[in-house]
Amino acid sequence: MRQIAGNENEPATTVFKNVKALTFGVSALQLVRAMDQGFGRSLGVGCDHCHVVGQWDSDSLRPKRIAREMIRLNGTINIELSKIKDFEGPVGASCWTCHRGSTRPARAPA
Repeated sequence: MRQIAGNENEPATTVFKNVKALTFGVSALQLVRAMDQGFGRSLGVGCDHCHVVGQWDSDSLRPKRIAREMIRLNGTINIELSKIKDFEGPVGASCWTCHRGSTRPARAPA
């Protein structure tokens, strides 16, 4: 948060390098919170799971590349859920829906 102080409300794509997912209308603060509260907690990991500390824009770690594809998959799931007639409840799959605090998604119901 100290690194983005004063730029929290700027678009994430202008504050950070190499942002390829969550690019539309996401502020720097929203991106940091999504990484920490969304991805980090949903997978039970810290920043260094996907990022090379100090080289945040690097794509060298496999989990970061996979995370981008998972973000795309999550969007597709939510689009398809919204098309189900008579679907009750909020439409909104997230990382937590499958991962439940683990880097590997659950393969059986809880």
